Amino acid sequence: MRWSEAKKWAGSHGYVIEKCGGIFLWFKKSNTSIHGEAEDLSKVAQDIYNDITNGVWVEYQREEAARKASEDIHIDPK
Repeated sequence: MRWSEAKKWAGSHGYVIEKCGGIFLWFKKSNTSIHGEAEDLSKVAQDIYNDITNGVWVEYQREEAARKASEDIHIDPK
């Protein structure tokens, strides 16, 4: 995702992204206590998405990690 696209996407969901040196800062316009920072723009987009969806991406990652761990345990050596 490019910088201009990320700013536009965030703005369309009520968030602001600012770049300060090598760090991206973000916050929710209607509640500035909801905020974060990251060195990677994709991490900022992920954080905002998690806030919008109440942690759907985080939950998906946990489930996927558990699934992979379960597969690793059940692999039959040949």
